[in-house]
Amino acid sequence: FIQEKSSQTIIAYICLVIVLFLTLFFKVVPAVIAGLLAYTLTTKIMHSIKWNQNYGHLKEKFVGIFVGAFSFVLLGIVIFFVSKSLNEESLSGLITTILETIAQSKQFFPPSIRDKIPGSVEEFKSSIIEALKNHFNSIAHLGKSVLYEFLLVIIGWIVGILIACKRKKNSSTEFSKKWGELWTKLSDSFKFVVFAQFKVALFNSFCMTIFLFIVCPIFDWNIPYPKLLILITFLCGLLPIIGNLISNTISFLLALTVSLSAAIASLCMLIA
Repeated sequence: FIQEKSSQTIIAYICLVIVLFLTLFFKVVPAVIAGLLAYTLTTKIMHSIKWNQNYGHLKEKFVGIFVGAFSFVLLGIVIFFVSKSLNEESLSGLITTILETIAQSKQFFPPSIRDKIPGSVEEFKSSIIEALKNHFNSIAHLGKSVLYEFLLVIIGWIVGILIACKRKKNSSTEFSKKWGELWTKLSDSFKFVVFAQFKVALFNSFCMTIFLFIVCPIFDWNIPYPKLLILITFLCGLLPIIGNLISNTISFLLALTVSLSAAIASLCMLIA
């Protein structure tokens, strides 16, 4: 009996490894991530709501509908208010400002790099248009890939909600028990990483807000696109390591349009 138990446990581990490998092989990682996120949010809300025992069977359905419907409504509301709050701060204007800063700072780069940097925004735009023409097929394929990934996220989100709302039954075999335990551990690990990264993104955004709206006015630094920069800092903060590098680079270049001291202060603030 003990050997049978251990063998079923081993099989459960092997099956989990196979599932994770197939996830990578078939490139459905976005669906798995969205499913885990939906499952985590649904179970968290479900456990936080106290129901009368007579209506306990309705809890799963109510929470599933709530998370499924209102998550997309909430996303739309957030996008609407963010776009309203940004006013005239456009992403295209921010990119143009960054390109102008790079072009003006060209003289400070090593000769090997300096020769490859366009000397003006117009040259940058011409280079980008030329690159788009040369890689038209790749860009078209990228558009299809983005749509495919978006559909995977929607499917994963719905599946995660359905699994979370499914009433738990007592497992009859050691395999099913261990299988459920493994996925629970994976979900808990995912929840820990996601919420920790979310807190990091919030903290980075808070520091950027303090810097832009309190520190900069003291030194008379008028860094352009402050609201958009805070949004970029938050979104990039959700990506471990590389996100911070992207936001740090953007904030440094925007601060460099004001002065070198503002750029150094921005970099020091983000690194600290």
